[in-house]
Amino acid sequence: MGKVPTGGEPAAPPTGAQSIRRAVAIMRAIAAAGTSGARLTDLAAEIGLHVATAHRLLGALAREGLVEQDPASKLYRFGPGLFSLSAAARRPLSIQEHFRSALVRLAEETEDTVYLSIRSGAEAICLARKEGAFPIRTLTLEVGSRRPLGVGAGSLALLAFLPDDEVERVIRTNGRAYTAFGVRSEDIRAFVATSRRLGYALNDDRILRGMSAVGLPARTIAGRVVAAVSVAAINARMRPPRREWIVERVRAEVDRLTPLPE
Repeated sequence: MGKVPTGGEPAAPPTGAQSIRRAVAIMRAIAAAGTSGARLTDLAAEIGLHVATAHRLLGALAREGLVEQDPASKLYRFGPGLFSLSAAARRPLSIQEHFRSALVRLAEETEDTVYLSIRSGAEAICLARKEGAFPIRTLTLEVGSRRPLGVGAGSLALLAFLPDDEVERVIRTNGRAYTAFGVRSEDIRAFVATSRRLGYALNDDRILRGMSAVGLPARTIAGRVVAAVSVAAINARMRPPRREWIVERVRAEVDRLTPLPE
């Protein structure tokens, strides 16, 4: 993080588009902090604002219910107003609530790490993570992390079961982004074909050495793939027949909770 600009007087309150950009930046920083929450000074440093300016913006967001501050820890988190808006729009945060119990059950049963991802254009966003009790954990994604569709089991599940023309459009869009993860567009096409043959996405020791994961898509009433549930573990815990057992447990939870509303 950069240095918190605490010296001198804070700048005059911004207006219009600048205020919106700063408020959005604060919301993104809170999202990146995850469920643990974020301190005022850290948020100010993250987006390069004077502490007093960040405090003023957070106060405005809190009055609208979009953020809230824990009175004991003083940490900021998303507020109930944001969740209400999301639920009303049937957007990602309502999906998070919808799958919360299923993620907990899967983490308890498998003792491995369970992820919920959603699609955002040509990317996948990690919306939730539940850690199992097994001591060696595969924490490849933080909540809020983004990856190009096709990279990782959940991300691959979001891509592989789209219509052919949409799959190809996404792969062309992400061609350059894939190279950062050591894969090519041709590799992603092969992963898609394998996923369709298996009926689930398989990340077999590709993103993180020694780790494998499986993922299945969640669809809306109209059949659109909008979310994916994945389970990640060390390779020794993701070999047949245990892998098939995990896939069936994930499938059962996804089937129970879908189709999702449009």
